Amino acid sequence: MAGTAGPTGTAGPPFPRAQVWWLGSALLGILMVLSAYDAFLPLLYLDHLDSRFLIGLLMSTDNVVGLLLIPVVGAWSDRLSHPLGQRLPFLLVGAPLAAAAFLAIPLAAGALWTLIVAEVVFTVLLHGYRAPAMSLMPDHVAPALRSRGSGIVNVMGGVGTLLTFAVLGPLFDVDRRLPFRIGAVVLVVTTLLVVWRADRRPPYVDVPDATRPRGAGDLRRDLGVLTDPDRRGGVLALTAMLLMYVGFAGLASLFPVYAVSILGLSEGSAVTVLSAFIVAFVAATLLAGAIGTRLGKVRTMRAGLVALAALFAVAAAVRSLPALIGLLVVAGIAWSLVIVQALPLVADLGGRTSIGLLVGLFYLFTMVGQLLGTPFVGAAMDLFGDVAMFPAAAVPFLVAAVVLERARRLLPAPEGLRAA
Repeated sequence: MAGTAGPTGTAGPPFPRAQVWWLGSALLGILMVLSAYDAFLPLLYLDHLDSRFLIGLLMSTDNVVGLLLIPVVGAWSDRLSHPLGQRLPFLLVGAPLAAAAFLAIPLAAGALWTLIVAEVVFTVLLHGYRAPAMSLMPDHVAPALRSRGSGIVNVMGGVGTLLTFAVLGPLFDVDRRLPFRIGAVVLVVTTLLVVWRADRRPPYVDVPDATRPRGAGDLRRDLGVLTDPDRRGGVLALTAMLLMYVGFAGLASLFPVYAVSILGLSEGSAVTVLSAFIVAFVAATLLAGAIGTRLGKVRTMRAGLVALAALFAVAAAVRSLPALIGLLVVAGIAWSLVIVQALPLVADLGGRTSIGLLVGLFYLFTMVGQLLGTPFVGAAMDLFGDVAMFPAAAVPFLVAAVVLERARRLLPAPEGLRAA
């Protein structure tokens, strides 16, 4: 394969475009079931609870699990020596078990306590392989080309989310079990596609030394990147990602409740309206990857965050469904500018030996954001009414933009990649 022009115009490493599309299948399956989880679980909880705050608090339990599992498993996958490579064993074990647990959620919805148990089991299993799955793209793609790779992977993830809103949403009105059955099948099939096309020894990650035992001390040293003075820019960037997910998670989880109570939509239609956001996101992700490579990841992310805060401030006063859909379309484009850059920005900091760890830290910080986001927005809705959802979501985006500006000058630019 011919070399691909790098950011400076010189020949660079080849970009494995077709393979990255296949690897993106992992995110398609994961985001399809997670989007269904975020959209339908609050509606299942409404059968048992009236408080939006309590619903938001229960929805955050999966992120407590993620806090514990994702960075540890990510670091573990950096050190695993196996004939299938460092990441794939986690997918082959985790995905089928997560699919089975996802199937059980609507069956457990008859009582509050069984629904909570089913939710926690599902999230434990899904988060048990999420960091290794998301480390596969940077394992296969050179740092200078990872924004492009992330654009492709996020197209696949957006397709998964769109399938939830456009297809599974209406099916939820027909039979609450159908979306969970379809999501479980897709999760298994997409994982098998990834295992089929992934390299057993990808080119941009070092093979661990199978003769050297690894212990808890290695994990503690790996996690020490959070206190390393030379990593301040990375920690600030991760903090900004935490904040942006406060706004995003609160909106994604509670928009169906808002749409039912304020706009008068049915439960399934409330979920389907969000497809406008996802269609725009998917359409813009490849362009967002190119913009991030040209202008810099942080500048591109910051522009998207400011735009999101402004759009949601306007949306708070909108009661026309067509106008709201139009705002969601623009917001989807702005979100693509943010999210396409985020994971590559963090993965670049991992070099060749700690990609899984840094991807795990990305999810650790974003899970904290999701942990705080849904109760934060839910509490605002309890205090000021459901109309407070959009303003409550806008504030964290604006703060995240400020933090990213502080991080901009401290971030490294590995292998010619413009971080800022």
